[in-house]
Amino acid sequence: MARESVERLIRQYVETLRQHNIRVARAILFGSHARGEADGESDIDVAIISPDFGRDRFKEAVRLKLLTEHVDTNISPRPYSPKEVDESVRGTFLHDEILAKGKVVYSAQDGHAQTQT
Repeated sequence: MARESVERLIRQYVETLRQHNIRVARAILFGSHARGEADGESDIDVAIISPDFGRDRFKEAVRLKLLTEHVDTNISPRPYSPKEVDESVRGTFLHDEILAKGKVVYSAQDGHAQTQT
């Protein structure tokens, strides 16, 4: 899937979350799609940063999957709270893979999609 299509799909995904009253601060594409190495078997890894998260990552991830399975079942969400993002340190997956190498495709600060190159 082309990068533009993936980013459009993530924006649709975020809009679905917002319709379910999940306050999305940022959506960050990471993994093979962010690196431009995706193939037909690749899932779409996306970190969802929300103040509604941070209590139970497993339950929050399951909730994300259930609310959005009609958007695309290949999306693999990872929920994080802003506090977790702020406190992430070098050597952690969140810092090294998502924040350092990921691509922000949605930012509530701007109120719309944001593309980084």
